[in-house]
Order: sequence, then C-alpha cells, then structure tokens
Amino acid sequence: LAEEEGEDVSRVRALHGLAGVHARSGRLDEGIQALRDAATITTEKLPSQPNSKEGKEEMELQTLAHLGVVLLMKKYYEEAGPVVERLVEAAKEKSVRLERPCREELLALRVLSRYHTEKKNMSEAADAARAVLEIAKEDPEFAADPDCARAIEKSTKLLDDFEATQAKTE
Repeated sequence: LAEEEGEDVSRVRALHGLAGVHARSGRLDEGIQALRDAATITTEKLPSQPNSKEGKEEMELQTLAHLGVVLLMKKYYEEAGPVVERLVEAAKEKSVRLERPCREELLALRVLSRYHTEKKNMSEAADAARAVLEIAKEDPEFAADPDCARAIEKSTKLLDDFEATQAKTE
C-alpha cells in the first residue's frame, strides 16, 4: 500500500513493521532485509528535516537502531559494526541539534556497548557503558523511561563486572 502511494516515510514505517513481524516469528534474516530496504529508502529518498519525526534524520535513527540490534542478535558482526557506528554518530548529531543529550544517544551507546561485549572488546564495551551512565546523570527523566532504565541497568552491571575483573588482574 505504501509503495503504491509513493510515500517514502510510509514505506519506511511499513518496512519497520514488517521487520518486527519477521523478527517475532523467528525469521530474522527476512527482518534484516526489510530494515536494509528501509535504510536504502531513508538514505536515498527522504529529505533532510532535522526537527521532524518524518525527516531523514529521525527515520535513519529508528532504522539503524532496529537494524543494529537484529544484526547483533544474528551475530553478523562485520555488518553490525558500521551500522552501530553510524547509529551512535546519528544519535550524537540529534543531541547536538537539541543542545542536550537525547534518549537515542543513550540507547545507541548501549547498543555500542553490546556490540563490543559480543566482540569480546571489554575495554571498549566499558567505555560505552560509562558514556551511557554519564548521559543518564544529565537528565533524571532517563531513569523513568523503561528502555533507558534497562540500558542504564545493563551498563551499570557491565561496568561493575569489568571493574571487578580488572581489580582481580592487578
């Protein structure tokens, strides 16, 4: 339907929904392809509208966040690396536009921490976890957001475990 209408934002949202359906039914590779298609549309067709929920910037953030997580679930680390790097960059750009840290930056840094954890780069994972906690300190509202609260909790645990391991090796 969205394709017939030619509305690129609707197409991206439809692909996000399709990816979610595929993921919930265990067809992660099909979900990944839907998100790749959404990323292509976002990059090639959406206009830049930094302050709009339907602009390239916001749709890119949503697409990269979903794609990065699903790629990590499938352990497609080679593809996940650049996706996660761009996710963090795009989230930081949003924080700059807003002139304050945004929830997307906090969540993107958590995905980066997870990526490094999965790759067994524990020092880098700890650095990303520290960045999550630094952002969380700046706005108490983040703790009230369920996704952010989970990211804060996981980052705290990762950092505690990392520091305990470091203490044992000294």
